[in-house]
Amino acid sequence: MRKPTAIILISLAGIATCFARPGVWTALPSPTTATLYRIYVSGSEAWLNSGRNIYYSSNYPATQFSSIYACDNVLGDMFFVNQGGSKHGWAVGSSSLGARTTDTTGTAWTRMLLGGTNTYTCVAFPTTLLGFASGTDKRLHKTVDGGLNWFDAGVQLSNSNVNTLFFTDSSTGYVGTPDPRLAKTTDGGATWFDVGEITGSINDIYFCDSAHGWAVGDMDVLYYSSGSWSLLGNPSGHSLSSVFFVTASEGWTAGHGGTILHSADGGASWTAESSGTSENLYDVFFTSPTNGYAVGHQGTILRYTRTGDVEERPMKDASRMTPNATIVRGVLRLPSDISHLPSEIVLLDASGCVVLTRPLDHLTAGPLSVDVSHLPSGVYFVGEKGSRGAGVRKIVIQN
Repeated sequence: MRKPTAIILISLAGIATCFARPGVWTALPSPTTATLYRIYVSGSEAWLNSGRNIYYSSNYPATQFSSIYACDNVLGDMFFVNQGGSKHGWAVGSSSLGARTTDTTGTAWTRMLLGGTNTYTCVAFPTTLLGFASGTDKRLHKTVDGGLNWFDAGVQLSNSNVNTLFFTDSSTGYVGTPDPRLAKTTDGGATWFDVGEITGSINDIYFCDSAHGWAVGDMDVLYYSSGSWSLLGNPSGHSLSSVFFVTASEGWTAGHGGTILHSADGGASWTAESSGTSENLYDVFFTSPTNGYAVGHQGTILRYTRTGDVEERPMKDASRMTPNATIVRGVLRLPSDISHLPSEIVLLDASGCVVLTRPLDHLTAGPLSVDVSHLPSGVYFVGEKGSRGAGVRKIVIQN
């Protein structure tokens, strides 16, 4: 989610060149033989949805999953919001029933009633209070109090079913259906309009930021960039269930028959990876370009690992690394006089691979602020490209 032979992180600045080694998918022990629908990992913690159970591990994969919530109905979708270390989760399923967290640790869950006799197939929360859900009644349902109360928003999203919802903020969201349909709202779900040209069911949608998104389904793979959607045929020949990108460039999609595809160019092209299984996979989730998970039928849990990439860093830049790291939480703030105002900020992970770039030519004064709240905690290097060349600063992100 194989690798390019080299990635130049800052052109001509000489900060780093990263040679990626191939990753490997391996099977992990599972707490159940039931179908696994969703996995979510934050730091060392992990959550798993098996339909009738929500499992939790405080130190995954070193500590195995144990059930923290059980129900009689089937929970098919699960969604988490991690806000400054406070974890809020929701799950939806059959008989108009679901579950939600009752504290900020993500480990205490209670029953959630969504209304009607609907089987809810998807849920999305752009904030900890505002949420949306839909399913077999084809209608949009909404909550404004974190899932305590739900109501019909008065909008029909599909003529058949609703497979997936994704909101990039409180106003902008996307829906995928088997009609087939890929549609967008810019007014919080009140109205929707079709986007992209598709030929089959859309099963999952993901955006890593408002400018970069992806949609996958039975026949299509689409990617959103520069304000428009581009359509590719499904290169696997299997229905694709889930898509996840760790950066605007690097991502994975998984689906039926153990299919896993990887893209290193933002979704423009894909390469098959060996999963070691023929079971259907329903979710893929990555914490970094070198660590990820996929789950699916018969309790299948797969882990992706990629050993440290080979990094070449010229000595003139390595000598500029500060010996002590700066602690960063949520937002990276840099003084405006670094390199006499940099034209670009590039964030590298501990292996030396780019995870974020921000052009800053338009900023002329004051502190430079870059949102890093979506990145996993760990050691990073900030590359500063400016009029006096390039420099590197070491930071530790603690989200």
